[in-house]
Amino acid sequence: MKTIRLLHLYLGTFIAPSLLFFALTGAIQTLGLHEARRGSGYQPATWIKMLAQVHKHQTMELPQHRPALPDQRAQTEKPKAEAPLPAKTDDAHAEHSGHKSPWPLKIFFLFVCFGLAFTTLLGLYMSFTFNRNKKLVTLLLVLGVIVPVALLLL
Repeated sequence: MKTIRLLHLYLGTFIAPSLLFFALTGAIQTLGLHEARRGSGYQPATWIKMLAQVHKHQTMELPQHRPALPDQRAQTEKPKAEAPLPAKTDDAHAEHSGHKSPWPLKIFFLFVCFGLAFTTLLGLYMSFTFNRNKKLVTLLLVLGVIVPVALLLL
């Protein structure tokens, strides 16, 4: 049992920085702060878009958006009378989910993000408080930051 607890301590310390990263970026994505919204002037900061890109695609390269090309058929054809479109809801996901609002689930996932961050920080506190080998724990924590950053920059 002592070996299992040490393995848990050392692996947990090593992956703690990544857990904190995913908790933070998960909260950002849950709130939709990484995307521009249609009809509003909100533009996310570049660092927020980059964090979301790393979370979703494990790269810091932001996708290049091509400008929309004009529809050539619309320029050559006469406009036809179209049937009116059904009213759109504010959130496109609400139509497909069967729920009127996605906010209850979003609130739950935000709770999960904050809970994951809090328990990870609590685990780090415990690893430094109740362990005699603080140098090894510190080394693993530093490596837990350096290794993913180095792999990202390769």
